[in-house]
Amino acid sequence: MGQVMKAIQEGEKEAVAAQSWIDANWEQVGEWTSGVGKVAGDKIKLVYVAWDSEIASHNVMKLVLEDMGYKLTLMQAENGPLWTAIADGSADASLAAWLPLTAETYAEKFEGEFEELGVNMEGVKVGLVVPKYMGITTIEDLKN
Repeated sequence: MGQVMKAIQEGEKEAVAAQSWIDANWEQVGEWTSGVGKVAGDKIKLVYVAWDSEIASHNVMKLVLEDMGYKLTLMQAENGPLWTAIADGSADASLAAWLPLTAETYAEKFEGEFEELGVNMEGVKVGLVVPKYMGITTIEDLKN
């Protein structure tokens, strides 16, 4: 998804960046969709937080699922409303659960109201960054 994120950051339209990635990675998309039948207009609402990675991944999946015959709606929300939408059924799915740590509080709050399907990214990092000119190298340095 890094390529899609970069293209969007450089001004490419989300759908164009997503389609370019799909065109360049058609074998990967074929693995994802292997054995999955086409449908005729079934509706899906995907909800996501406006993080670069999620904008990229949700736009890619929107095009992949539309190609399979689904009618997709993308809904942007903050993390709390995302989890609420999944729990109350106003959205069907999200690729951005960020479990087990980032959204742990929401997962506990809505336990039993969602189905976790599994890991879709490994090795991702969540952390703090500061400009290099600040000379900060640790979280402790932020206290000063």
